[in-house]
Amino acid sequence: ARACIMQHLRLARTFCRAIPLRVCAHVNLARVLCVRRPSWAVPRASLIPDNVTMKHVHARNYCSTSHPPAAHRPFYNISFYLYDHVVHPVHLQSTLHSAWEGMGVKGRCYIAREGINAQMTIPMTPSAFTQHLCTISSIFNSLFVNESPDQSGPAFSTLKIKHRDKILADGEGLSVPPAPLMRGQYLPPDQWHAALDAADKKDTIIVDVRNNYESELGYFEGAIRPNVDTFRDSVGAIKTILAGKEDSHKVLLYCTGGIRCEKMSHLLLSEGFKDVHQLKGGIVAYSRHVKAKGIPSKFKGKNFVFDERMIEEVTKDAVGRCHLCGTGADVPSNCKNSVCNALIVLCPKCTESALSTCGQEHCLRAVRDGQTKATLHQPPGAYPTKFMRRPHIKSDASTLDEIQHPKSDVK
Repeated sequence: ARACIMQHLRLARTFCRAIPLRVCAHVNLARVLCVRRPSWAVPRASLIPDNVTMKHVHARNYCSTSHPPAAHRPFYNISFYLYDHVVHPVHLQSTLHSAWEGMGVKGRCYIAREGINAQMTIPMTPSAFTQHLCTISSIFNSLFVNESPDQSGPAFSTLKIKHRDKILADGEGLSVPPAPLMRGQYLPPDQWHAALDAADKKDTIIVDVRNNYESELGYFEGAIRPNVDTFRDSVGAIKTILAGKEDSHKVLLYCTGGIRCEKMSHLLLSEGFKDVHQLKGGIVAYSRHVKAKGIPSKFKGKNFVFDERMIEEVTKDAVGRCHLCGTGADVPSNCKNSVCNALIVLCPKCTESALSTCGQEHCLRAVRDGQTKATLHQPPGAYPTKFMRRPHIKSDASTLDEIQHPKSDVK
């Protein structure tokens, strides 16, 4: 029977190149042969978006491997994380990939024994997606799904689920969360906003747990912003900055979505700090809160995100600086020379004069000679792996004053 079916598919492919040759599931087979799908081809109700009823499913022959019409298929940009023990990460990776591939879920998900870190674009409401996750595994029962305030377009166009040793490389030896797991006290966005109002600069320290290329585009006023390129470097830098303040200071931590604060707060509490707090949901949740309430934001600038958008606007303040001339700029991009691919921030004038490159001579020459085709070499969803050293940030900053107020090298 299989040989007969494959023969029919080969004949059909001769007349229509769009018909897939492979038979990967019964549903695909039913679609190719143009027959009405039986009941087993219709997905469970838990996999159907809230605004797509079972009537739409049967009327339009909607199944888990096809997409409903655009009018019935909204998208939501979300993120979620879980910092806790995952017993079988490889099995969970396979399970999630099988479930999400046919649902139209896009994004990036890292799974390790120490937890899960994901940023997704989903075709259903966050609440429906949370319910779906709970049907897969009980570890998602207490999951907090963070909805992005920027829903202007899908953040991802591909799905990648990877198994890693750690969801965040921290330079520590353990690959699983130690027991008991200590966390800083969660502060929802409204309580965080109030805490910043009431903060005493003498005994309260606000710490940005992100990297320098993120914090240079936006930050909470008065925060310490370590000049580091990776989270691994952040761990050592923040420990050095806060050394000797274990009992005398209140520490407020924030990051993009919350996962880095989970690890950092545990490490600080392990070092003997007594009063550690963290922004629940990170800058993403805070931005959504201030916009919904219509209150002035204490975060100034743009929130750097690791997807195809690259930034989310929190306020219109341009706190960043052009990497070539030092004037105000806040739009990151990659060097047009795909061999370099450095992450840069350029003003409109330097973008034109430097031909959208980082300004290095070999990159300028490559673009002028037409030896680079960055858009062809970079598939959708590819992300920068190298970052240009900012000329206006002191690279060897070690003191608290140098890190919080880096001196400009631009004349």
